[in-house]
Amino acid sequence: MAITYDTASSTFDWSKVSTKGGDRAGPGTVYLKGSQQQYGSLSVDYKSSWMDRTIVKATQVPAGRYDRFEVRNNAWVEVVGLLPEGSAVEVSGAGSSLMLQGGVTHKLSTLKVTGTSASVSVQPSADGQPLPLQLEVASVEVGTGASINANAAGYLGGRRGVNGAQSGRTTGNVSTGRTDVGGSYGGHGRAQNGASVVPVYGDPLSPSDFGSGGSAQSNASSKGGNGGGLLLLTVDSLKLDGALQANGEHSYAYGGAGGGIRLDVRSVTGSGFISAEGSPYDSLGYGTG
Repeated sequence: MAITYDTASSTFDWSKVSTKGGDRAGPGTVYLKGSQQQYGSLSVDYKSSWMDRTIVKATQVPAGRYDRFEVRNNAWVEVVGLLPEGSAVEVSGAGSSLMLQGGVTHKLSTLKVTGTSASVSVQPSADGQPLPLQLEVASVEVGTGASINANAAGYLGGRRGVNGAQSGRTTGNVSTGRTDVGGSYGGHGRAQNGASVVPVYGDPLSPSDFGSGGSAQSNASSKGGNGGGLLLLTVDSLKLDGALQANGEHSYAYGGAGGGIRLDVRSVTGSGFISAEGSPYDSLGYGTG
């Protein structure tokens, strides 16, 4: 839906414009341009508290120029292309999710992510080569329960995606050549049944790689967990009450290693947390470095 209007003479409540999808369907887009706006605003609003993402696909939105780009109320959006420099982006409402293209630098004026489980993350790579989520933003706000993350966006676990092997992948996007092991990166993942651990790698002063994937079970009943991805964030002002994450993926076989985070920031406030953790150990999975 697209609406242009005269700002001075219009008093309509634009929150009453809706393109909500039907049952088990994703929302459409609403483009509004007032006469005093240069580019107009684009919003995707699911207007619901729950979405089954095993059934509904992400709404794809072109990376055009907008005065404001909003993802609201459990909407799931994938931006096609690079957001124009200076864009103002807001992701709000429980479960709202925005996926951005990896391997390019999104230079934004503001980024605000609020709402329980609201997130900005990197799009999965179709060819299995992980790509970093790279952001340069003047002002970032991450609210309680929200995140900017590259979770499970690293090297593939065993039998994940295009990796048909039992072994996970590691630095260079090559097979670890090992089974019965969790992924490694800055620390070693766990090894079982006489297996050798996956070697560690990376630069602790300037992280620039991804976490290794864990191996799948031999009977193919459980896949290995993907490693954590790479989050590169340059910010002037960061208010962090939620999370910055690049965590490895949990698996009922062997989990993925935590990935990498490089944060360059002038001012940071808030009570949130930053993590690049491996998959936790429990009775079904194997912790990683």
